[in-house]
Amino acid sequence: MGKKEEAAQLFFDGYNCSQSVVGAFCEDFGIPRETGLIMSEGLGGGVGRMRDICGAVTGMAIVLSMKYGSADLSDKDNKAKVYALVQQAADKFRAKHGSLDCSDLMGAVRSTPVPDERNAEFYKKRPCAILVRDAAEILEEML
Repeated sequence: MGKKEEAAQLFFDGYNCSQSVVGAFCEDFGIPRETGLIMSEGLGGGVGRMRDICGAVTGMAIVLSMKYGSADLSDKDNKAKVYALVQQAADKFRAKHGSLDCSDLMGAVRSTPVPDERNAEFYKKRPCAILVRDAAEILEEML
């Protein structure tokens, strides 16, 4: 199974968009999947279901940081490189979907902190599986 299929499957398994993208890649960088799923949980629903930046996009930023990031505060060049890569990934996503914002991508969907029940109706009215697949595809091109 490729990364985009893996990301979509994680979404259909019940993980949010950010978790689905991060979960598909984290083990490639020596990070246990469970850790990746935990650290990205709060980014779903456009960050805490506030419908701001799409979880698939924040997931891409995390994956790019896992691959290229540094904890060295003096390495300003690397920080600029990571920021440029995140912007490049976001630009590709925006070019394909027209926005980075969950609210734009989802349309009229509630922004309460309580997750909706995952059922056929949930999946029918959301483009999220497509968004996480496309985010994973962008990452595969960039990594």
